[in-house]
Amino acid sequence: MKLHPPPIKKCLCWLIMGLSLTLIVLGAIVKDDTPALAQQPETAQTVDSLTAPTQPIPAQPAPQAAPAPETQPTPQAAPAPETQPAPQAAPAPETQPTPQAAPAPDAEQPQASTAPANVPPKKAARTSLIEQKKAEDTTSIFSRIMSIVGIFAMIGIAYLLSNNRKKVLWKLVGVGTAIQFLFAVFILWTPVGRAIFAWLNDAFTVLLGFTSAGTNFLFASYAAGAIESPLVNTAMSILPPIIFFSSLMTVLYYLGVMQWIVKYMAVFMMKFMGTSGSESLSSVANIFVGMTEAPLVVKPYVGKMTQSELFAIMTGGMATVAGGTMAAYVAMLSPYFPDIAGHLIAASVMSAPASLVIAKLMIPETEESETRGKVTIDLPKTDANVIDAAARGAGEGLHLALNVAAMLLAFIAIIALINFVLGLPSRLVNANTYDHVSGYVVSAGGELDPKCDSIRSTSDTLTCTHGALIQLADIKHLQIDDSLRTLHGDQSEKIEKIDKLYDSVMTSLNGQLSDPAAAAAKDGELLAKTQLDSWTPTLERKSIWPLLTLETIFGWLFFPFAFLMGVPLSDCFLVGQLLGEKMAVNEFVAYLHLADVVDKLSYRGIVISTYALCGFANFGSIAIQIGGIGGMAPNRRSDIAKFGIKAMIAGTLAAFMTATLAGALI
Repeated sequence: MKLHPPPIKKCLCWLIMGLSLTLIVLGAIVKDDTPALAQQPETAQTVDSLTAPTQPIPAQPAPQAAPAPETQPTPQAAPAPETQPAPQAAPAPETQPTPQAAPAPDAEQPQASTAPANVPPKKAARTSLIEQKKAEDTTSIFSRIMSIVGIFAMIGIAYLLSNNRKKVLWKLVGVGTAIQFLFAVFILWTPVGRAIFAWLNDAFTVLLGFTSAGTNFLFASYAAGAIESPLVNTAMSILPPIIFFSSLMTVLYYLGVMQWIVKYMAVFMMKFMGTSGSESLSSVANIFVGMTEAPLVVKPYVGKMTQSELFAIMTGGMATVAGGTMAAYVAMLSPYFPDIAGHLIAASVMSAPASLVIAKLMIPETEESETRGKVTIDLPKTDANVIDAAARGAGEGLHLALNVAAMLLAFIAIIALINFVLGLPSRLVNANTYDHVSGYVVSAGGELDPKCDSIRSTSDTLTCTHGALIQLADIKHLQIDDSLRTLHGDQSEKIEKIDKLYDSVMTSLNGQLSDPAAAAAKDGELLAKTQLDSWTPTLERKSIWPLLTLETIFGWLFFPFAFLMGVPLSDCFLVGQLLGEKMAVNEFVAYLHLADVVDKLSYRGIVISTYALCGFANFGSIAIQIGGIGGMAPNRRSDIAKFGIKAMIAGTLAAFMTATLAGALI
């Protein structure tokens, strides 16, 4: 029997992959020891910077350290730490995170109406919070090893879902994964890569800033010379960048810049991974444009593509996001996460080879491709000149922005409806508890909150019950802990606080009412003993049920995936909610939710979530692909519909695979 040596390319592929894995493991071990050493000088420097400003400026007490950024929005949070020697950058994190990071901007809103600078103070506060989280990040070696395990877990899940496991080309899988490894190591670990990462982040942020010129021109008040405070909202900050970037990308395509970038990136992937020219082109184009625009670069071949190629371009569309929507995500999250642009760009680039890896695992190539070994872009010019291209791009961007607005409005409303139905049993139980407590409030002469009149339909049962207990305690002059008077945190924290308050009020009130004469004397009420006896002298303990929501269900369903990606265990449930929202609804809603929970997540959880959510893989995208790609090749519409669910799963796994790589390196 004659033994054939393995091909050199295959050996080289596995060697690169093995070296990359070794580098990541060694880096994770070394990196696990460095934060503790690196943070000590930073902490000492922070202490010095805190003491420095308080001595020369005794007239400014500590509470006024936070308003300083409020009154100076123009230095812009980013230059401030660079140009000032850290004495002013340090007080902000110390005074803002715990007391009132959010209330401070709200309190200053009236002053912000004279200038559009009501957002930078919040941005400065959030930026300092992220930097503080990053400095305090103590990721364990277990989390990084878990991320490495997660890479193989995503590949294993895709392999189990394969329709022909014997035809899987492991060279393609190995090279594609190695390309992701090397790019991630370069961009996140090397000095040159970090410089490029920072430059891309800054460049994207600067481009995003140009959008304000148009929005200020359209929406600024003639009296104030700036956008009025009531108009600074989600629609005003998220939708205009979509229009601007859509117009910019159309101009770049007209000038041929994007074709050049896409072509040479596709050639690189085709040569190393062995994919066909058409699927490589479409995959790379998805980095810059949407899931229906990217296949336009290979439109003449769509009708003749193999099953594997068609599935690959669908997966590529699901695994990445368009430039216009990426701009919206940056606008949405940059006040909370200053490096978001660089991370989103890295995620989109890394997900391109990941989408091909997962696609070729789930539906391997078994046919002969017409575009194997060649890369040809066929995009007919439909614009007369640059101005025409910019105008057409702006029109398409407006259409996309309106679609996004309508989608957000509809889906958020639908989520609220679903949550109301899911939480109805708990709402009824909690409403009965509120009725029980409020009966004592009314009997004691108190007045109920009008907002709680419709408690079984629209009111927050937890807030109403808490308010009734506080009111009853005040009427009866009961001593309760001040920490129980405010209701904040997530649902479990609220219920725990209400339970403690309920027990405290019940114990005190029952003890007080056991002596009617003492109760009457204490309250200053001239009540007959018969009147006190007519009121049951015991406050019964009623149940408080947690409300079942769609987010709760998602949290448990996607908890294992968050854990596999290396998310800290304390963050897995919340990150699982975000992942579920992204798949069941869309990534816009998930990123909006991420902006709301930045305070609750660790730095590692925030970064991994950013990568994992960066993709169009959701149920709505299936319909978009059937309509968009099916319109280019009507003869393939049935195949596109057949692959819809599978492509969504593949796109999700590709984005998760990118997130695990980021988790192994941060």
